[in-house]
Amino acid sequence: MELGITRSGLQGEDAPVEFQRELMVSRLKQALANGRAPRISSSELREDWLLLKKIEDTEQENISRKLEQANHPANQGSDWSTD
Repeated sequence: MELGITRSGLQGEDAPVEFQRELMVSRLKQALANGRAPRISSSELREDWLLLKKIEDTEQENISRKLEQANHPANQGSDWSTD
């Protein structure tokens, strides 16, 4: 039995970004391993690289959003000024 993941399937929102990144890194490492000629075409390699970049950008956005939420708790919406 063979299982596979497509680029379009990997971009779905169901898989955690960390998992997506690790899969792409593993794929690129395998394709470029041991100084051999890549097992994929240059266009596929470029698509993989761009997808990895997109995944990393999404991961960074998620981290930034979490930090922003931590720095601005929901209860700061009320005005506590002393004027």
